Amino acid sequence: MTSPVVQPLSLQGDYAQEVLSYYLWGQKEAPAADKIVDEQYIDRPTDITMDTILVENKNKDKEPLKVAVKLQVNAQEYMNKIGNNIQLERIGVLQKFFNNVKNQDLNWETIKLSDIQEAGGVLSPDGKTISLSHKQFVDMAYDENKSEHKTAMDAEWPSYQYHTDIGNNDYWQRAFVFGSTKLKLDTDSIRYVFDAETGQALRVENIKVKPMDDNFDWGCIRLAQKIAKFHTIFARF
Repeated sequence: MTSPVVQPLSLQGDYAQEVLSYYLWGQKEAPAADKIVDEQYIDRPTDITMDTILVENKNKDKEPLKVAVKLQVNAQEYMNKIGNNIQLERIGVLQKFFNNVKNQDLNWETIKLSDIQEAGGVLSPDGKTISLSHKQFVDMAYDENKSEHKTAMDAEWPSYQYHTDIGNNDYWQRAFVFGSTKLKLDTDSIRYVFDAETGQALRVENIKVKPMDDNFDWGCIRLAQKIAKFHTIFARF
């Protein structure tokens, strides 16, 4: 088995057409009319998955004709063009921070200054604010024995382009190619800042969001095993 073919994907111009061509033909552009009946196009596998080489080589003396395709997207370009309308209010851990609450048994309880201090909060040089790292805040606000704790630590959430900025000119391309992708907070850099006197939540600092590796899903779950999928790699530069 050979390795998947990695191809760069620019988000300039008609990138949806390029993605569709990879889906239909396994290459950037459609083949010439007299080549369409070539076996490598008409005998494409139906179970393409993101990490598996799919076609057995019937002629053992030749290399396999068809392999999995991975499209590589620059993460910064993605965030500038596709992720510029991210809805941070969807992130549960941020909702909990700005509501100034934590889990207490089966209820929510207001976060107290003493809670923040016990969590290891760092006092600012001017003594006006106190901040927590992501881990410190999650450990303070969530019961570590519950699944919500892991969800908050991961800080991942879906972004649905189907429902986002539908009046924009690039809506059809975003919805077609990036219908649903996953995003993640940079949990190393973010800081949760509270008032050092009252314990009131003030703001989050150093908040960064990055796209996660994802796959282009071309159909409903029932059809997922019968249609082609491309794995999207977000290249970090």
